[in-house]
Amino acid sequence: MSTQPFPTGALPTPPEKLALGWPITLALAAAPTAAPAKFHHPGCGPTLNQLPYGACVGMAVTNIHAAQEFADEGRQLLPNVLDALRLYADSKGLPWPATGQGWDPVEGTWPALVLAHAKARGIPTQDGSPPRRIAAYYLLGVPDGSAAFLDLYQRTLMELGPVLLSTVWPWNWFSVLAGGFMQPPDLSRPPSGHAFEACGWQVGCAQAVPGCSWDLIAHQSWGPWGKDPECPDHFRVHSHHLAMVGREAWESIDITGDAPAPKPAPEDTMTLPIHDPAPKHQLVDIAVGTQLYAVDGKTPLVKLSSGGTGIQSPFATSATQRLVRVSVGGVIQGAIAALAACKNLRPISTPADPTAAAAAEAKGARAVKQAAIDEALLHGG
Repeated sequence: MSTQPFPTGALPTPPEKLALGWPITLALAAAPTAAPAKFHHPGCGPTLNQLPYGACVGMAVTNIHAAQEFADEGRQLLPNVLDALRLYADSKGLPWPATGQGWDPVEGTWPALVLAHAKARGIPTQDGSPPRRIAAYYLLGVPDGSAAFLDLYQRTLMELGPVLLSTVWPWNWFSVLAGGFMQPPDLSRPPSGHAFEACGWQVGCAQAVPGCSWDLIAHQSWGPWGKDPECPDHFRVHSHHLAMVGREAWESIDITGDAPAPKPAPEDTMTLPIHDPAPKHQLVDIAVGTQLYAVDGKTPLVKLSSGGTGIQSPFATSATQRLVRVSVGGVIQGAIAALAACKNLRPISTPADPTAAAAAEAKGARAVKQAAIDEALLHGG
């Protein structure tokens, strides 16, 4: 076991595997929504705890997926449904359950391997429900703190959700400064590698540090940790410090609509309110240009740019809002629309929009190519 005060465990994805990563621009809208100066994604969920294992990649993959499942299923699947440690174990072929010291003799793994496993076989669950698979995964590149990376990062968070970041982890980063900020990286000793959920930003350095143009907001997987005054168990990294440690940034996307039959949620499970007396899937029409919101019903997500006819709407979340499923950069996800904007409410049996059918056919063609990539990652091809 490591002598570090907290375990890490992110290895760099081998270059030949990294080269297979699809660029995130394939999943993003052509016309991005203007980003606010400060943002923390509302789908960022409960804090996980990887102790004592170097399972941070499994934790990060599960965290970013849970934010999308929250929009899909209307409830938070952490910590009681998705099993992040089991995902780590299965992707490495480790025996289960974990048995303490010696269970994971060579700690750590690389992001692309775990993402490929989550796509091919799914993220295991603790409640006996089917594993939750991801539809695809995309590479944002190196998180180098630049304006170009910030632009991709902002667009990804606003359209798809939190991102997995993999960095080297300096020895002086096992503690955090007041205000939740990480100190300047000390790389005089060989660093380890760490993966975590990146879930927000603030443009303009909050501490006015020379060389810093924006601050990263990220979620730790060490249980109760950190001193961020706004977000428990989070930390912040100045952009020029991120440039010193960044390795890889990845995003996955959910298979929308794969939720199992609804079951009563545990008392500590966060759910979207269902306002309908008898909710059922319906179709609605929404005018192009209508503002859609994240699942909190308040945070702007995107403006509908096309395909406003025949949008799926599973249920109302209040007397004035409905949950709808829309395509953002070719990816179907949940959003909240004002009830007043939802016209021609009708049963789901209405014939599908031809535009949506064509998009589904194109998505199937991309899936064939991605399947070959997954097999190469999983089996070393």
